[in-house]
Amino acid sequence: YFIQKSFQSASEKKMFAEKILVAFDPNAANIIEIKKPAETITISKENSVWYIGKYPAIDQQVTTLLDSVKNVAVVAIVSNTLDLAGEFGLGEEKAQTFTFKDNAKILGKIAIGFKDPNSEMAYAIKEGDMRIYGIKNFSFANLENQWVSMLVDKTDKAQIQRVEIDEGGRKMNVEKVGANWTINARKASQTKVDDFLNRVSTITA
Repeated sequence: YFIQKSFQSASEKKMFAEKILVAFDPNAANIIEIKKPAETITISKENSVWYIGKYPAIDQQVTTLLDSVKNVAVVAIVSNTLDLAGEFGLGEEKAQTFTFKDNAKILGKIAIGFKDPNSEMAYAIKEGDMRIYGIKNFSFANLENQWVSMLVDKTDKAQIQRVEIDEGGRKMNVEKVGANWTINARKASQTKVDDFLNRVSTITA
């Protein structure tokens, strides 16, 4: 027989059979806190709709995040300690931390760091675990999402009486006088104004 002695450095990876990173179901959460280096975003679900404050979140992005976290697979143990967390983008100045809650109850928390430049693997840590993991199946679009829908609060078209437009110093006033619409005090095409108001009342940025 023989004895093989091996050492694990920061750059070496201990490979083993893949397993799921998290033991909780992200889809059971109704609150998601996303802590970035410069800000913290809270996404809350109300009546099956996700919101950031009073604005609707982009549902597809939230669904992608939930599916990503649920399906994240561990492919390596990169380090058995957190001493080198900063080298893998897992320090507070780089990492994004995702906390999943069911009301006040924390279901789980993971932090995502750098993506390995030579593979599809990324680095992650999870709450209560001192190891740094190499993971796959996490969509990195989750780290770049804007999350909040850019749809501005809808306005009842019937309540709009005046719209001021400033296009590079060229000003135009669209105003309702009695039953008719005017543009710069001149009678306007009601069909064109109606089409314009349909777009303004659900304007996107």
